[in-house]
Amino acid sequence: MWQGLNDKFRKHLTAVTQKTRPSWPLMRDALFEANSRFVEEQRLAPVVSIESVAAAAAVRSKDKFSVSCALCSKDQSVNASHHFSRCPRYPDVESKVTKLKLVSGCLKCGYTNHTTKACSFKFKRNCFKCNGPHMTFLCQKDSKAVGGAKPTGNDKSNVKSTVSNIVSTVSMATDSYNDVILPTATVHFPGVGETPVRVFKDIGSQSSFVKGSPKTIPNCTIVRKVKVNVKGINSVKTFNAPVVRFPVEVPGQGVQQISAICVPTLNTEVSAKGLVNLSILFRENGFVLSDKNLTSDHINDVTILLGSDQCHLFPLKQHNYKVGDNAFSVIYETPAGLMLSGSVSNYVSNMSAVPTHLRGEI
Repeated sequence: MWQGLNDKFRKHLTAVTQKTRPSWPLMRDALFEANSRFVEEQRLAPVVSIESVAAAAAVRSKDKFSVSCALCSKDQSVNASHHFSRCPRYPDVESKVTKLKLVSGCLKCGYTNHTTKACSFKFKRNCFKCNGPHMTFLCQKDSKAVGGAKPTGNDKSNVKSTVSNIVSTVSMATDSYNDVILPTATVHFPGVGETPVRVFKDIGSQSSFVKGSPKTIPNCTIVRKVKVNVKGINSVKTFNAPVVRFPVEVPGQGVQQISAICVPTLNTEVSAKGLVNLSILFRENGFVLSDKNLTSDHINDVTILLGSDQCHLFPLKQHNYKVGDNAFSVIYETPAGLMLSGSVSNYVSNMSAVPTHLRGEI
């Protein structure tokens, strides 16, 4: 089943389960979340150039895909250039629903030009969570079930939600599941040497996270405190966490400030057979990778998870390419170098078709 899945969908399954070798029970429980991310990525993805050996000229992609949040569009002087489902001003279901009620919007499709009763939107499929006739990001099932996550009258902290799988896993006894690399890069903390710090760019996460505490993150300042709800498949865990702001040196972009939620651990792991040899192959062919520290097939040292709230870091320009009848490989051009995401074996098979103009000068 795994090999028959689309590469991009496999990437999201890997990100949601945080395993490159997920068992079938893990895959089954993560399918809805992975599909939501996949659909959202397709909605937000820019028009990209398709480049292959047979192509004589590259087709220019659009610089930006224009989106506008229906809720923020109602608030004057507020930036509305983001998708409704990932709105930073109305981040959770409760705040979205409250705002929609205030503007007499629709609680089914999310549009603000008609009421729920007058909705005539034709849904291709019902909500992934409750099978009701509404958008998944407007589903109130979870918000009603998790009553303990709401702040009390004396608690002025914001409430953030993120997704993590708190389950035991059983690894599959086959290497066919061991082939997917997630998009990573390396940065440095300014003024504390050249030790690389690994970053995972997760476009499916709304918020950004950093592993550690304010005492261990160099030159950081505490911005505020939040309550974080970690939702597992069988449990919900709430803990207080500081949001910190700190500088990092990003290759090609200089010193940048990051705002992220401090968490004690980031469980993102990658075990991609042949990853080291692939990184050597790219370098030998004159390409610069965004992750300068691919020295092992196993990655378990992610320090920073960059969500959509930090999308200005490592801006992506997507290139698709292939050799003959092979499946397409996808590579992302960033100011720091090329970012890999997908099947390692596919990258190797399509190496001769990597667009030559991407050879690095970084």
